[in-house]
Formats: sequence, C-alpha cells, structure tokens
Amino acid sequence: SARGFSWGYGGSVLLLVINIVTIETFSFWGFSDKLQALKFSFLLVGIWWAAVSGFAFVYLKDEPVKGRSKRHFMVNGFHELVLVAKELRQIKDGIKFLAGFFFYSIGVQTIILVAALFGSSELQIPSERMIFTIILLQLVAMAGAHLFAWVSKIKGNRTSISIMLLVWIAVCISAFLIYSEYQFYLLAGAVGLVMGGIQSQSRSAFSKLIPQGTTDTASYFSFYDVTEKLAIVFGMFLFGFTEHLTGSMRFSALVFSLFFITGLVFIRLAKLPGAKK
Repeated sequence: SARGFSWGYGGSVLLLVINIVTIETFSFWGFSDKLQALKFSFLLVGIWWAAVSGFAFVYLKDEPVKGRSKRHFMVNGFHELVLVAKELRQIKDGIKFLAGFFFYSIGVQTIILVAALFGSSELQIPSERMIFTIILLQLVAMAGAHLFAWVSKIKGNRTSISIMLLVWIAVCISAFLIYSEYQFYLLAGAVGLVMGGIQSQSRSAFSKLIPQGTTDTASYFSFYDVTEKLAIVFGMFLFGFTEHLTGSMRFSALVFSLFFITGLVFIRLAKLPGAKK
C-alpha cells in the first residue's frame, strides 16, 4: 500500500511540474497565451491517464467470473455492498475500524481538499506559492507513506495509525493558531507527512480484516471506498457550514480535531490482526 500511494504521489508531482512549466513558458511551446496552455494541460492529463491505464489493460488479467449475476450491474453493485455490510456486522473489530476510519476520513480528506484554499483565504498566500505548497505536500507524502510503513512493520498498523492521528489533531489545533506564511509551510509539511501514511496504512489495516477465503475482495474494498466518499461529502458540508457560521476557516479546522479524536478512540478499541503493542 505504501509503495502504491508513494508512486501515485510521485506521478502527480511529475505531471504537475510538466504542466506548470508548459503554462509558464507558453510562448516557447507555440501557445498564444497562458489560457491556451492551461487548456492544453487538461488535454495532457487525459492523454496521461490513457497512456498509464494501458499498463493495466495489458498486464493485469481478470480471473474468470463464475455464476454471473442476472441483475443489472448497478443493482448488483448495491446488492454486493449490502451483503458486505451484513458480513461486517459479524466482525466487531471491522465495524470499530470502519467507524474510526469514517470519522478521521472526514478530517483527512477535507483538509487535503481545502488546504490550498485555507492558505490563500486566511493567510493571503499568492497562488504561485500555493502551487509550491501543493508540490511540497505530494513530495513529503511519498516519504510519509514509507516512514509509517516502517513504523507499522515494527509496531503494527494500529500503533502507526494512532501516531498519525495524534499528528492530525496537532495539525488542526495549529491551523487555528498560525498567522504567518512560513508557519503555514511547516504545517503543510506535517500534513504531507501523515497524508500519505494515513491513506496507505488505513487500506493495509482494512485488508487484514477481510475474512480469509473471501473471493470477492473487490466488494469489501468498494464498501471501504464508499465509507471514505461519504466522509468527504459530510466533511466538506461541515467545513463550509462551520465557516459560514463563524466567518473563518480556523474554527472549521478546530472542529475537525474532534473527528480525529473520535477516530482515534475507535481505532484504539479495534484489535487488528498482527497488531503489536
């Protein structure tokens, strides 16, 4: 999981840098202005996805599907999620983990999405410097994924995730207190460090809770992804609603610390296979 997320962050940085260089040197590439170069960057992203997905189409082989469902694929997809939910009810530690994952994903995914907006709105950091911040996040996330994979190897997923949640709580409290641009960069570095780690370690921990012998692991990971996406929807709504009430994103960040604390409690209650004390 750490290797996969690390490569993903690395790829995103590479394409981002290519597009930034193209936009900033638009005349060299024959574009009339930055807007035309920006439009081309969207086309380049599509070409990038098409090229990279070719590896999956060529090298990843599907196993033959036995007993295909007669339901429509959309109906069957929801049916599979319902079956997974019923099976997970029998796995108490799985429920505790997913509850913790849901709560801290509210914070993780929302902060990832609004970090740049926070810097530009609350601290008036120029857009070109925010681009630097985004690159910093991605690069540090690569290192963070491997760092906490090492921690997990020694102490187990639960301890690794718990440490990162403590860092996330500190990040939320710090976001409420910072007022300088350089403090924001330090905070962005801390976010990057735990951003890559929390995503890879969460997926790794969940994989250990899937019942052995299960052939339909895709449905379990689909349920995992749905949990994360619901957390994003709830988190973005809560972030915006809190900002609307208070007039500041700082209070939104402070509120999100409560979700990380709740997530930490559930994670500590869950017993993960292979966990070390």
